Amino acid sequence: MRRRIMLVVGVATVALLALAAAIPVAAHMGPWSNTSSPSQSSGTTISLAQAKTNFEQYLQKLGYDNLSISEVMQFSNQFYAEAVDTTTGTGAFEMVMSLDGQYVSPEPGPTMMWNTTYSPMFGDQGAGLRSGMPGYGMMGGGSGYGMMSGGYGHGMMAGSDHGYDMMGGSSASASGTPTAGGTMMGYYPETATQLDQPLTAETAQARVQSWLDQNRPGVTATDATAFPGYFTFHTDVNGKITGMLSIQSSTGAIWEHVWHGDFVAMDAGTQ
Repeated sequence: MRRRIMLVVGVATVALLALAAAIPVAAHMGPWSNTSSPSQSSGTTISLAQAKTNFEQYLQKLGYDNLSISEVMQFSNQFYAEAVDTTTGTGAFEMVMSLDGQYVSPEPGPTMMWNTTYSPMFGDQGAGLRSGMPGYGMMGGGSGYGMMSGGYGHGMMAGSDHGYDMMGGSSASASGTPTAGGTMMGYYPETATQLDQPLTAETAQARVQSWLDQNRPGVTATDATAFPGYFTFHTDVNGKITGMLSIQSSTGAIWEHVWHGDFVAMDAGTQ
């Protein structure tokens, strides 16, 4: 009995420590508030052009003068953008924004857990992303980001249909993409193996495509963007974007961006 209790406690502790780093943090400026989350909206959806402007202002607010926005996409749950380093041309980190433009934050998942440079928790240049942390409660509910929230936020162990349960299982999106794969919002731990050599863009795409062929027949990985510690791909079906997927460079672990919902549009000026 004692061994079983210790095992349960140990597993819970590891889960909390690992997932704590995935709680989104926000930098708020102007009208952006900490009362909404990227999956929520006041009901009014801003344009892609305005979303890009908001993302650019976010970077300026954080003090990343060397970064610019290279891609803005609209999904059914939120906007998405990639920040790139203007000196190297490589990806820096990924961001999400509520459809009404009122809330912006680093993207949960790979940016938080895998980004070796800009992760708010682990990256040596992540101070900017930590600077706007609004102080969400560890046990909070409501519309915030409580670790065990049951409200409309992204609770780590939430049971609400309105949020993204980091440990749970929700329904599939309209396109058939599962909203909770593996153990953490689309993360598949069984795909991780410490590699002798870090993945390149070519080997990463081959590994991702092999996984898609086995698990998402008919889906193709395209448009690789290299971020510190991982690559992110668009997923396409018959030439049309359906979502996004990332792979960790050092382990080959797969993480689907299931929190976006269904693809709606992309800023033509950023393609």
